[in-house]
Amino acid sequence: MRHAIGLVIAAIALTFGACSDPPTQPTTQPTPTPVMPTAPEVREVSIVGAPANVPIGNSVQLRAASQAADGILDVTEQAAWESSDPGVCVVSATGVVEGRGAGTATVKATYSGRSGAATLTCGFVISALVHENPPTTDVALPRTRVEVAGGLLDGRTFQTDAEGRVSLPPVAAPGFALYFKKPGYDDRRVEGVRIPASDHDGHFDLQRAGPSVRAANLL
Repeated sequence: MRHAIGLVIAAIALTFGACSDPPTQPTTQPTPTPVMPTAPEVREVSIVGAPANVPIGNSVQLRAASQAADGILDVTEQAAWESSDPGVCVVSATGVVEGRGAGTATVKATYSGRSGAATLTCGFVISALVHENPPTTDVALPRTRVEVAGGLLDGRTFQTDAEGRVSLPPVAAPGFALYFKKPGYDDRRVEGVRIPASDHDGHFDLQRAGPSVRAANLL
C-alpha cells in the first residue's frame, strides 16, 4: 500500500507541474515617430544690396533673400556664395564682396537648391557729361567722339548718348588721357585722369582745359 500511495502522489505532482502557466512578459509598445512639419518650398532666391560699382580695395555687404509661400527670409548666412571671377570681385562665405581688379563678375548665392545672381562692376568707372561751355552749359553734346590714349583702354573709342553722357569700362588705375571731338566744336584733351584718395565711389572730377575749349565738364 505504501508503494501505491507514492505513485499517486507523484502523478498528481506531475499533473500540477504540467498545468502551471508560464510567467507573462510585459508587452512593449512601439514608440510613435514624430511627424516633422514640412518647410515651405523656396520659390526664388535674390541678392539684395548690390551696388553699381565696387572700387578696388573697397568692400560691400550683399544679402540673400529667399521667397517661399510663407514670406521672404534673410538667408545671407545660410547661402553658399561664389564669384565667377575672384580676380575681379571676391566674395566671402557671408556675402561680403571686395573689389580686386577691373572688370565685371557675377556673384551667385545658392540656398535650398535655388540661386540668385548679381553682376558687379569692380574697379573705377569714369562717367562724363559733355556740354557747351558757359553761358550755354545746358546744351548737351550728343554723339561726341571720346578717344582714350594710354592705360589699358589705349586706342579705344566711345561716343556720348543722346543726353551727352558716356561711361568708360572700369579701370584699375589712372594714367591715360581723354580726347573729346565733335564737328563744329574745338577738340578738348583731358590729361592725367586722377583718382582722388578721398573718393571711392567711382565718380571723379577731371581737370578742365582752358576757357576757350567748347567741350565741357566731366563728372
